[in-house]
Formats: sequence, structure tokens, C-alpha cells
Amino acid sequence: MKKILLLILLIFFNLTANASFGNSCSTFLNKLVSLVGISNYSPPEMSESLIEQFQIIKEKGFQKLDHVSFRDAQSNEGKYLLSLLPDSIIDYFSQYPVSRGNIISYKENLKNTTGLERESIIDNYFSIIDSVIKKNPENLSVELKKIVKEYGELSSSEKNIIVDKFNYHQLLSKAKKSWLSYGKENIIEFGFGNELYVHINGEKFNGKRVLSNGKLQVVLTVPVEKVKHPAWNPLDHQYLSQLASNPFRIDKKKYDVVLGHDGFFYLMDGNHRFSLYSKPTVQVVLSSPLKTESLRVFFDLKNISQPTSEQIIQIYNGELNPYDLIPHFIRKELAFGD
Repeated sequence: MKKILLLILLIFFNLTANASFGNSCSTFLNKLVSLVGISNYSPPEMSESLIEQFQIIKEKGFQKLDHVSFRDAQSNEGKYLLSLLPDSIIDYFSQYPVSRGNIISYKENLKNTTGLERESIIDNYFSIIDSVIKKNPENLSVELKKIVKEYGELSSSEKNIIVDKFNYHQLLSKAKKSWLSYGKENIIEFGFGNELYVHINGEKFNGKRVLSNGKLQVVLTVPVEKVKHPAWNPLDHQYLSQLASNPFRIDKKKYDVVLGHDGFFYLMDGNHRFSLYSKPTVQVVLSSPLKTESLRVFFDLKNISQPTSEQIIQIYNGELNPYDLIPHFIRKELAFGD
């Protein structure tokens, strides 16, 4: 729509403009282009050899590092990350734009062309470049090469400390990513077409597959006693009382839930309305294909303390069974895992 509007205005001014106010029209049109938000910026082209250099980074599988020192060009850790890059990539980063809209185009083009994904180390490089631009936006190329040189001047012992820190945070990042999905258990779905049934902890539940907002979901009919409230969403009894006395209250017929490792369904919304639900069975909605949530989510559902960073690494390395972190009175009731 913006482009159409600008095109109409451009045609109008081309037809009506004359030499006496041509300069003022030109100034006006430049401002108009800026106002309408159309940019003629094109991200710098990437040669095949440059793309191959980025592919090498991708193949190494470096994860995004959340530690602030790996996001700042002034820190030795930031300097170390830049020192890992060949000159061709440093030169490409030297063409990093300044305006926000152009930066978005630059990043999208780089990721789409190289296949580097979000949450990879490329995000650290973008943060480092942003920190350089804030300090000296006019001489990005000079600054980047200066930073690489400064890292090279560090002592061997200083470099070893930085490399060890980098390797540790890479391991921690991979371990945290693994922990996000650790312990998810697939549930076998029986049946034909949209009709199905499942067995969970020795009980059979009937249901169906439905398409909602473009997403495939599973709707199961379960006894109300199989539905629980998550620990992180306690009931507000004052609100519950107001809701109970509201004659215009609309009762929910279906409730979004997740499946815990204890075989119970935990409410994701409608916490208070479910407390007023009076029928013996209820329809619960889950994502398809059906599976339990991760142990990380289950810990939050049951108010179990999350493992420390060191424990997450131990879990990732197979040195710690995360089920050992679950209190005995909860662990003995588990239907999945362990």
C-alpha cells in the first residue's frame, strides 16, 4: 500500500513540477520516501567462497552465548570471537548498516543465505558489531581489525583462560538447550481417521484429532480428577468467589492442558473456571502428536527446584539422573520416565 501511494505521488509531481520549484519538490520527495518507509537498501552480495566460510561456522555448531562478555567488543571474550573469523567475514561485517530497518534486512539476508539459525553464535557477532557501532559508527572496518589485533597481543595464559571460558559456556548452552526437551515421552495414539484413544498410566481415554487455527490438536475426554492446577498458577480465592457469584459467567467446555510425567493433565488456562466445573468428565486439549512435557516443565508444574548450571551439564553428559532430583513422594507416582 505504501509503495502504491508513493508511486501515485511521484507520477503527480512528475506531471506538475516545473523548473521554478523543482528543487523544493526534490527535497519534499526525499522526505516523503523517508516518511513512507521505503528503503532502497540492498544487503551486500555474498560470494560463494564467503558463503562457504559461514558454512564452516555453521558446521562447528557453535551455540549462542548469553554471557554478556561474549556480546561486547570491548571484552576479551568478544575480541576472541572476532579472532575466530577469517578476513573475508570481517570484511563482510564491515559493511554492517547503521539504520535499524537496514540492519534487519542485512541480518535476514545473511541468515537466509547461509542457513545460520537464530540462537546460534551469529547472534553474538551481531551484538558485538552493534557495540562497536555505538562507540564508533564511522570506522567499523578499522575498529573490527583493531579488535582482532588487540586479542592477538594478549598473553598465552590470558588466551587460555578465555578459550576455557568459551568452551565451558558452549557446553552449558548445549546442555541448557537439551534440558528444554529432556524427558519428553511420546504417547501412542490408536484409532482411525480423526477418532482415537490412548492409554496413559493404565487408563484408556477416548478422543479425536482436530484442526484449530492451522494446528493439529488432540481433544481427550478425561475424568475431572485427572486434571490438576500447576504450582505456578495458584488460585485467587477472592476472584474465584466473584466468578462463582457472577450470573453471567460463561463456563468453558474445553481446557488447554499439558501432560505431566505423573500421568495427570495440568491446566494452562481457565484455572478458576475449572474449579467451578461440575461435570464428572471434561474435554482437555493438547498439542499433536501427543507427548508429555519435558522434565523442565514438569519441575515447574510441581514446584520442584530447577537443576543448577553444573547439574544441567552433568545431566547432559550422562553423569546425573535428573529423576534423582525429584522428591520421593512425587517420584514414586510417576507414570513416565525414570
